[in-house]
Amino acid sequence: KIPDSIGELSTLEELYLYGNQLTGNIPSTLFNVSSLWMISLWGNQLSGPLPSNLSSCRSLQKLYLSNNALSGQIPEGMGMLPLIQVLDLTGNHLTGSIPLAIFNMSSLQIMRLGDNDLTGNLPDNLCNGIKSIKEINLPNNYLTGKIPLNLASCRYLQVLVLGHNNLTGKIPENIGELSMLEELYLYSNQLTGNIPSNLSNCRRLQILALSSNVLSGQIPEGIGRLSFIQGLDLGRNHLTGMVHYISYKYK
Repeated sequence: KIPDSIGELSTLEELYLYGNQLTGNIPSTLFNVSSLWMISLWGNQLSGPLPSNLSSCRSLQKLYLSNNALSGQIPEGMGMLPLIQVLDLTGNHLTGSIPLAIFNMSSLQIMRLGDNDLTGNLPDNLCNGIKSIKEINLPNNYLTGKIPLNLASCRYLQVLVLGHNNLTGKIPENIGELSMLEELYLYSNQLTGNIPSNLSNCRRLQILALSSNVLSGQIPEGIGRLSFIQGLDLGRNHLTGMVHYISYKYK
């Protein structure tokens, strides 16, 4: 276990205990260390809930807790970390909805909450408070509702992974405004309607995975002009019409 006395290391700035066989709860005393900016505990067997006093660690910039056995809900206080840039809780047993406060973390660049048991909708104002976000990674949960139109406000978004959830509705028509987007994974949902024609405006797109939905209509001709595309998966939908020539340009 991680001893409670770790909270007595008052000058500690970085903590790396990843890739071990640590068990038990994460001690709440850890988040009383005001100088901590990096916590890396991924790849252990840590269990129990996330400490409710997470917000006490005001200097925290990077939090890696992936691939453990953490359970319970994500504390609302996590959204009150003013400097957080990386939040990685992938591969645990977390439940409940994603706290709205997390979508107001103005410093957040990487959000990884995939492979949990999270439920609820994505907020309509998804990108109002996380305008600096580069990666939203939420696959293999039980998220419902529609993909917010507000997504186009995440101007710096490079990676969007929402695969294997229960999302419905259409892919937002304005998704082509994400000019920095490199990877888009929306596979295994219940998305309907056409593939937006302006996806071809995402000039940097390398991976487009829309398989196992209920998408219909034709494959937009503009997809053939995505010069950096490496992976294209549109399988298991209801697409019709001709397959346009797709050219691959290597630069």
